[in-house]
Amino acid sequence: ENSEPADLDFELVATGGISGTVAIGKIGMEIQLVYLSGTSFSANTNSSGAYEISNVPVGTYDIVFIRGGTVYG
Repeated sequence: ENSEPADLDFELVATGGISGTVAIGKIGMEIQLVYLSGTSFSANTNSSGAYEISNVPVGTYDIVFIRGGTVYG
């Protein structure tokens, strides 16, 4: 039996999710890619323009959309 304390290095990071719908007016539009600028977090939209990005560390991000090679955001 080892009675010495163990050293544990860890970091707790609060995470959340970002979801929404890309739309022009009230009509959802399919986008090739939605991503958080400066990160590796991204998602594709469905045919109605809805997307969800999970396990994102809490913070402030710029959301960027790419459609047909054009970058929005």
